[in-house]
Amino acid sequence: MAPKTTRKPEPAIPEDVTGKELDREVRAQLRTLSSENAAGVAGHLVMAGRLLDSDLDAALAHAETAVRRAGRVAAAREALGVVAYRQGDWARALGEFRTVRRLSGSSHLLPLMVDCERALGRPERALDLAASPEARTLALA
Repeated sequence: MAPKTTRKPEPAIPEDVTGKELDREVRAQLRTLSSENAAGVAGHLVMAGRLLDSDLDAALAHAETAVRRAGRVAAAREALGVVAYRQGDWARALGEFRTVRRLSGSSHLLPLMVDCERALGRPERALDLAASPEARTLALA
């Protein structure tokens, strides 16, 4: 039997982070969790967003922690997908965006999914996604 891998320690969340910085929709998704877990996940999501433009490795650590604690919450998966996308990890980003789509039923990440397919060298899949009925429902912007 292979030895179990040790869990990475959770990155620290500064005291000024309350979780109330999140959109109402994201906070609503966290209601499915215990209050203690929801507060921790909220903090990690806030930190992933804060660090997205300055420290992608730290943002990744927070996003991965949020997913470990709340893997069935679409906002956590979206945060991890966005960090992976910013890092150029197209396959991981695409996988997370697909999971968000399954969990939420929303196609709002379709443009990023199309770009991931293109970056992975699959232009025909990118075009198929871009021409899908779901893509026609998105706002032009």
